[in-house]
Amino acid sequence: MKWASRYAPYFLLSFLATGLQSIIPQAYFQGHPRSSAGLGACLFSGAMAALVLVRIGHGIGGPRSLRSMRRATAVGWLTLAVAFVLVCHPPTPAVFWVSYVCCRSADYGLLDMIDRSLVASCRGRDAERHASRAAVSQMAGIVAAPAWFASWGRGRPQALGLALALSGCWWLSRTLGPVVPSQGRSAFSSPRSGGRPVLFLVTVLAVVTVAGLFTSGAVLIVASLGRLPAPIVDTGWLLTAMNLSAAIGAFGAAGLRRDLLVGASLGLCLCTLRLWLGVGSFGMLLVVGIGAGLCYGAFEVGARREATWQQRRMNDGRSLEVFNNGVNYATVFASLLMLGASWASGGRTASIGQKLCALLAGLAALAALSAFTLERFRRFRQEGDVS
Repeated sequence: MKWASRYAPYFLLSFLATGLQSIIPQAYFQGHPRSSAGLGACLFSGAMAALVLVRIGHGIGGPRSLRSMRRATAVGWLTLAVAFVLVCHPPTPAVFWVSYVCCRSADYGLLDMIDRSLVASCRGRDAERHASRAAVSQMAGIVAAPAWFASWGRGRPQALGLALALSGCWWLSRTLGPVVPSQGRSAFSSPRSGGRPVLFLVTVLAVVTVAGLFTSGAVLIVASLGRLPAPIVDTGWLLTAMNLSAAIGAFGAAGLRRDLLVGASLGLCLCTLRLWLGVGSFGMLLVVGIGAGLCYGAFEVGARREATWQQRRMNDGRSLEVFNNGVNYATVFASLLMLGASWASGGRTASIGQKLCALLAGLAALAALSAFTLERFRRFRQEGDVS
């Protein structure tokens, strides 16, 4: 029961965040005039609002006392529940837009507060176990959300049921402790950090942008192969297989104690490079996608462990903030890259898909290089401590 109450919020918040990123806004804007522009603007504004809210929370140190922590999380759960009901059944487009921004920002704000509180309460090896379990819980939410919201989860009874579950989570705030203010950006120039936070942040941002860019342009990438009769259907199967393989990769990596960032980043780099060079058939594309999913799941576990370590040992909350808000950063970056690729290709589908593949390979190579350099820093410091 304690394990379930501790990690249920990770699943719920990840589950809802995935629905807000993918199915819910696309379903709402389907059939609307200028649906693409409305969808893009909605996703962009929601992501920016979430980033601003979390950054404000870090800027003021977050809720410092136990009482303010409990009040903030209780208000956050209630706000999230009300905003989610309005998102599912908005009376006007303006209400949907405002509710969407509130719902998305409250989701990531709650995740950041809860995560920092639980990380601060970990002791010894509990921190590594917490990181692995949290990553697996979030990955389970990512896998479950698309099918639920696409097939069953957009009706009024389902929306009210999930809203009641969200509002009922207020009691979880009673098990949380106060959030200790972090150093924030001061850790970036700390002599003892050895550039570790910066390299970690580059690695995470590159990987999440790869994932966000591929998800946003998956149909264009699949269509650029040129020999597939139903690219939209094939894309659906491809993303489903990738999500499932990512969950399997995260579950398998949770049982390992070795560092995973270098291997996962290198594997993702090889998969995107193979995609850029061409796959020839949907079967090969599926194999490459499953391999990328496995690497991404392992990366999630390794990145969360590293972010947890930096929060606990170096009092640097920026890494945990970037990790938890990776989807929002990816939405912003991927939107700009998609616009750039579309402009450079003159709107031609095959050309856009090829340019997206090149961008994916470049970002994955940057992530692998950063992860490798981060590992070299770690080994150099360990050798220095031994000597």
